[in-house]
Amino acid sequence: MSSSKAVSLGSPVLPGVGRSTEIVTILTNLEENKTYTGIEAQNGVFVVKIIKKDTPTVLDNYKNFSYTILNARKAKSTQSFEAMKKMADIEDNRATIY
Repeated sequence: MSSSKAVSLGSPVLPGVGRSTEIVTILTNLEENKTYTGIEAQNGVFVVKIIKKDTPTVLDNYKNFSYTILNARKAKSTQSFEAMKKMADIEDNRATIY
C-alpha cells in the first residue's frame, strides 16, 4: 500500500507505478472519503481512497495560458513544416518561369 500527495492532471505520477494519466483522470471524478476498488488501468488494477481533494482556484484571466498554447502550436507547426521539407524531393524551377 502506498499513498500519493499532490497528484494532479499536470503531474500524473504515482509512486511505484510511474506516469499514469488514465488513472489520475479517473481519480479527479471520485468523491472524498470513499474507497473504490477494481479500477482498471494500463498499469494494473487499483484500489483507491481519496482522502482530500483541493479544487483549483478560478483565474480572472486565462490569457497567459492561451498564449502559451498558441506559441506551442506555432512551434509544432514550424517543426512539422521543416520535417516535411527535409523529406520532400522538390526542385525549385521558379527562376526559369519568371
